[in-house]
Amino acid sequence: MADEYLLRSVHDEYEARMGIEIKRLADEDNRQNNRIDKLEKQQEHITELTISVKELAVEVKNMVGELALQNTRIQTLEARDGEKWRKIVGYVATALIGGALGFVLNTLGLGG
Repeated sequence: MADEYLLRSVHDEYEARMGIEIKRLADEDNRQNNRIDKLEKQQEHITELTISVKELAVEVKNMVGELALQNTRIQTLEARDGEKWRKIVGYVATALIGGALGFVLNTLGLGG
């Protein structure tokens, strides 16, 4: 039965080694917890960035729609100005042709 007991020095050595191992494991747990905390913060930043990009995409889409609408309005306004200019040129040309034709007919004695 005497061989079932540990010597005090063996027990103290075992206890010291276990204490070192427990401290090493606790340090490792702390390092891993710090890494997890950092990863969680990074994930939060990535999530915030993703939400911001999504909101930006929606705003850009709305802006593109608004620009298309403004482009249509500008084309309509430009067409009106061009249409007015063509009418003016047509009236001037008609007046000039009418005046020239009247002059020619008058010169030939056909005018009234």
